[in-house]
Parts: sequence; structure tokens; C-alpha cells
Amino acid sequence: MNVERLIRMAELLEADAANEKGVKFALDVWAQDARLEDRASIDTLPYEEVKKLHYTADTKHIPVDCNTAACAMGLAAISGAFAAEGLTWALNGRECKMLVPKIGYAENFGAAEVLFDIDDVTAKQLFDPSYYEVTKGAEAELEVANRIRALVNGTWTPVRDDDDDEVDYDDSDD
Repeated sequence: MNVERLIRMAELLEADAANEKGVKFALDVWAQDARLEDRASIDTLPYEEVKKLHYTADTKHIPVDCNTAACAMGLAAISGAFAAEGLTWALNGRECKMLVPKIGYAENFGAAEVLFDIDDVTAKQLFDPSYYEVTKGAEAELEVANRIRALVNGTWTPVRDDDDDEVDYDDSDD
């Protein structure tokens, strides 16, 4: 586990949560135009207009501001905070491209595994929205930062449920 990088990630999340002009935090997307988060508005637009909101092969820069929705790893990738360590982003998909974090050949949660030197269970329990009750906004962003700090401090440990091979987590105050 790379403690220094994990602490930097927690600090990045905390700083962004405190920034009114920071990304619109959303654990269920790597990074995308924030207007795509408003399903009610998007559903009223013609498909050609919606396509314009998606990133394309020509996309060179993703803004790190309130016009972008991003999760923790998406924020890490587009911010450049871990560029020296090799974290970047790639576009996947055909017509409507989706941004994914990438480091070397590892993408998605695999990029978190490589960047932070953690296993897949830990990566998912830190960054997957299914392990959080609140998944959007500063509250969710701070919850991810708190879980990262708890992992580093040894007060949170990811746990695998041996009975059904489902991944679970244990928050403890010990």
C-alpha cells in the first residue's frame, strides 16, 4: 500500500469538496460533462445534441471544474495530481466516449490498484459507488477521503465475505 499517494488522494478530494467551482463529484461516473448528470434535461434533447456533450477522440483537455462530473479516480486522472506517477486517462467506447483512468496498461479500478499498490477488493471498496450510501456531492467526496484516511490509519479494513464471495467492508473505531 502506497500510503503517501493515498494521503495525497484524500487531500485532493478534501480540497475539491471545499471548492465551490470544483468538479461535481459523482461516484458513478469516471468523468463526463456535468450536463449529462441531469437526466431530466438530457432526455428532452435530440440524440445529436446529447452526442455533442460526450468526449471524442479529439478531446485533449477535460476541465477540472463544475462543468465536469467525476469520481475520485476520475478527478485524480483529469487533475494531473498523479501525472508524475503515470496516471492519465483514456477514452473507451465507440460513438459516445467514456473517460476512464489509466496507468500503464491498467484501466478503471485496475488503475487504482497500480497507483496505490492495493488489491482489487480494496480498490473497489474505496472507489466503487456500491459501497457508499451517498454517492454524489461534497458529502460523498469527503466520505471517500475519510475511508482512505481510515485505511491508512488502520481503522478501516476491507473484508471479503467467504460464504458467498461477496465483497463487504468493516468500519471500526478500534
